[in-house]
Amino acid sequence: MSFNLSLRQKLIAVVLGVVLGISSMGLYSTISLGLLTGASEHVMRLGHVTQQVSNLEVQLLQFSKLRETANEETISAIDSALGGLKSNAINQLNTAADNLDDDRAKSLLSDTTTQLEPYLKTLDQWLQVRKSYGLSAQSGTLGQLEEHSAALLSEIEVFGSFAARLREIRAKEKDFLIYPTEE
Repeated sequence: MSFNLSLRQKLIAVVLGVVLGISSMGLYSTISLGLLTGASEHVMRLGHVTQQVSNLEVQLLQFSKLRETANEETISAIDSALGGLKSNAINQLNTAADNLDDDRAKSLLSDTTTQLEPYLKTLDQWLQVRKSYGLSAQSGTLGQLEEHSAALLSEIEVFGSFAARLREIRAKEKDFLIYPTEE
């Protein structure tokens, strides 16, 4: 089956083929750009969430470093830092999870949230115990223990001299009973 086309029809067919090819390439490019734009937006959201989680991690590490230096001067800063973490940390993770479309990332963030809540409660309990226990040898229960131990030590010293005096008296009694004198 051969087509008998004139030169004009052949040129129109070639031009039509070129136009259809260019149009299909343009359509493919448009679709590809749309997919790339969607992927780029996904990566941007993921980057933003990663930045939020990294900021939270930095806050937790800063709190950990501050906690190591707990004393009477830094306890108020530790208390306020823990209050800030308790109010913001869970909200940051929940907001980050809401901004994601990826189910795996959402599940990882929800796992982190469920692990972070008890951790923050434990840190709060640590802070309360540390405040009541005492931050130095002069404050809290530790200070009371130090006072009581000093009082007990002074009483033990009295008993120590009393015991030495009692041994001395017993030795004299023994000498008296063994070697009676004429007195």
